[in-house]
Amino acid sequence: MLFDVGARSIIEFSAQITYSDRPVQTGPIARIESFDRVDLLIDWLNEVNYRLHVHRWVTRDPEFLSLGPDRLSCRMNGFSLDPSQDRLDREIKAVTRHKPYLGRGKEGTWVTKLTLDL
Repeated sequence: MLFDVGARSIIEFSAQITYSDRPVQTGPIARIESFDRVDLLIDWLNEVNYRLHVHRWVTRDPEFLSLGPDRLSCRMNGFSLDPSQDRLDREIKAVTRHKPYLGRGKEGTWVTKLTLDL
């Protein structure tokens, strides 16, 4: 799913994390409403980024409770960063709305191109 892969991409870009069989904990619920699917994706990725950099929370197995064209509700299951084995390498200030793209690729899969403000 595009929203799950996007979350993993934000985390992998920003941090060096040792997953080594860490138990996934029940996470906070995010409720997001936006104008359309592209804005919803951008707002979701900004929420994942905010939780990572401010709360030190790694969203590992998001559980999408509802997902529509302009809103989502998701339990952000995961775990807290462990400073003894994890580190944040890059700070993403925001996923921006500068010329976003969301469409179908050649194989029919979803493709997105977004700009990050670093």
